[in-house]
Amino acid sequence: MGKEGESTAPAHKVKVSSFWIGQYEVTNRQFEQMKTGRRPTESPGDRCPVVGVTEAECEEFAAFLSKKDGRHYRLPTEAEWEYAARGGLKSAE
Repeated sequence: MGKEGESTAPAHKVKVSSFWIGQYEVTNRQFEQMKTGRRPTESPGDRCPVVGVTEAECEEFAAFLSKKDGRHYRLPTEAEWEYAARGGLKSAE
């Protein structure tokens, strides 16, 4: 995790267990299933990614989706997100 030469987050090893992560962003249409009629003004289209939401609202959406689908959803940890953003590579290079 982190990057060599970064003063705020120097590279360090982190163990990431296997996990699943969504391939696409949550859209406004999906988010509105939870909060009817609530759409951030910065994100007008149904198929656009939802923006301007808090971490608590994201956690609330994960709980909503878990109840709806009968599966467990959660936000990724920082290490999981970094690993996924790198496409499963061990470093950014």
